[in-house]
Amino acid sequence: MSFEGIRPTPKRKDHAPDSPPEERGSDVSRREVLRFGLRAAIAAALAGGTALEVSRRLAENPDDIENLSEKLSPAAESFKTLYEHAKIDEVLFIDADSRAVGGPMKIEPVDGVSPGKVDYNGVIFPKNISKKWYDAAEAKLHREHPDAAPGALACRSTIGVLNAHIFTKLPLKDRPIARKSLTMIDVVRDYAEKPTPAHENSKLLDYVRTNALNANEKAVQNLPPTVVATLRELVPGLAAQESHFDTTAKSVDPATGKPLAVGLFQFLPETFATYFPDKKDQADSVELQTEALGMHFLSIYRQLQKGAKDSLQKILAQCFDGNTEVFERQFLVPVMVNAYNSGQGTLTKIINGYVAQYDGSFPAHGRDVYDHMRTDAYADAKNGHTLYPNVKTYGTDSAEYTPRVYALAELLKKPKRT
Repeated sequence: MSFEGIRPTPKRKDHAPDSPPEERGSDVSRREVLRFGLRAAIAAALAGGTALEVSRRLAENPDDIENLSEKLSPAAESFKTLYEHAKIDEVLFIDADSRAVGGPMKIEPVDGVSPGKVDYNGVIFPKNISKKWYDAAEAKLHREHPDAAPGALACRSTIGVLNAHIFTKLPLKDRPIARKSLTMIDVVRDYAEKPTPAHENSKLLDYVRTNALNANEKAVQNLPPTVVATLRELVPGLAAQESHFDTTAKSVDPATGKPLAVGLFQFLPETFATYFPDKKDQADSVELQTEALGMHFLSIYRQLQKGAKDSLQKILAQCFDGNTEVFERQFLVPVMVNAYNSGQGTLTKIINGYVAQYDGSFPAHGRDVYDHMRTDAYADAKNGHTLYPNVKTYGTDSAEYTPRVYALAELLKKPKRT
């Protein structure tokens, strides 16, 4: 679920490949060399090791194998900039190629155009900013950054998260400094470094890294080692995106007031009950939610394999040259993360729709495939679901979910600011 304030992304043309063919080709050649280290780790796991060993290789040997820091998409890089640098009075503009245009922009008059009135805390939310200011800011950015993709820019912020944290969680004396310096990743780290409930000697971030998708879990043993290793790298980002590591977080139905999702990984009570039918009253338990994560990803994996098996095989063969390890890491795992938010049924339909359109002439290859598919499905949703007629909903939150998770996972590798 996304907590960030969002201005609706304007309609745009299908996402273009992120780099010229010659650049992508040289990158693939380099990766072919790097991949031998990963293959050795996978072989060890299949021969009796564990996916945890692969995960450790991913974390400890960045010069030997690809890890997240080498392969963030333009969209994930943009959200990384947003989460690491944007303050409560700033927004970030993103072009049609998902690239940040400049850095965070202060919400102040642009070329004589005022953004509008602030609230009683001195804050202005994106939905209250005047359209004239957006237009003026966009025109200025296009002048200053002629290399940005032409057309309308999307505006993203973390103002909602920062506003709630500063004015409900911090003492009055700390608020002036926080207004000037606090960013989204600071908020996440404040929660992530708190003690884990029922495991007071372990910080939440450490607990999640150690216990999520544990290799001893039966469900995890039924997932491919590469999938498990990559998911383990992303789990901190998933927790950050879902709850900011706030174990008391609840999302509520505005109409009924009924909790929709609870806890660290924001499980729906009914979903949690399928894994722990005798512990329904403990749906917000960090320990149980962490254990349920492996079972839930196994369910997602199996449903994708069942509903989109032929399509996945075609993408593997045509877009990844039959290389299962790279396919799992660069396509299947991003899809599974996306399905955690949008549902495996939706992603199954998107995969099948994507293959139905492009089978035999896919417009993207390798790591670009997932990004092209999600932006293609999002653009179609904005234009009336003509190319993906079976997909009922795939909006901004759905299309941006995976890049946000990758960005947060990468930022959480860095030490806390002092």
